[in-house]
Amino acid sequence: MNKLFIFLLFLTINILNALDEIDLNFVNEPQFTNLESDIKKLNTVLSAQKNAHLNIFAGKIIKQNHSDSLLIDTLNKLKCNLAVPVDFTFEKPKLKPKFKILSSNISASNLNIYKTYTIKTDSMKIALIAVYTPDVLVYGKISSNAKFDYDFFKKIRNKANELKKKGVDKIILVSNLSKTIDKKITMNTPIDAVLSFDYKKRDSGWLSKNVKFYSVLSYKRKFGKLKIIYNKGKIKLRWATVKF
Repeated sequence: MNKLFIFLLFLTINILNALDEIDLNFVNEPQFTNLESDIKKLNTVLSAQKNAHLNIFAGKIIKQNHSDSLLIDTLNKLKCNLAVPVDFTFEKPKLKPKFKILSSNISASNLNIYKTYTIKTDSMKIALIAVYTPDVLVYGKISSNAKFDYDFFKKIRNKANELKKKGVDKIILVSNLSKTIDKKITMNTPIDAVLSFDYKKRDSGWLSKNVKFYSVLSYKRKFGKLKIIYNKGKIKLRWATVKF
């Protein structure tokens, strides 16, 4: 019994002292114009990134997108793991996506849309939630098979509380809502950080006392890297931009 206790104590101390990292590459609003050239350049840079767990593409992927098939073909050729595209109609695509589509407030009978996405390592659990603004219904065409939930405040709160009960350490919201709305959301939900594609002037800052936002516009030939670091029982977030 004593040997087992000592072993478990030793194991716990080593886990607490271990250094663990998750890298999230956030490509937002790339608005590709020369697809072949843009894909090649970006893939070269993404391939050079070490410890990258996820490449997340969000916002307007192609400047002049003509179909869901073109969008899926583009993201399939890129090193995309998770997508939150606004130039997408949520129709059943002819091509099979190699990536996962994330949206907490859009559902479609003909598509497998993830409401949340969780990354697990030995030391931590990180979850992502994505929410679409109603603007997508105004500026874009949404399939009749897709349903849009306007009560995104309730949707995010319920999902975030559910994730916390499951032991998730940090929850990151991918949002194309305004900074004002994101601030209201984070005041009433256990969101730890916001990856936004709506802030134009600053690439990082505080939404509230405990919640930071990170933003990048990739049509300016850069993407954001959110590094989540576990060290000695504490989790820290670090943000940087990478040019391509």
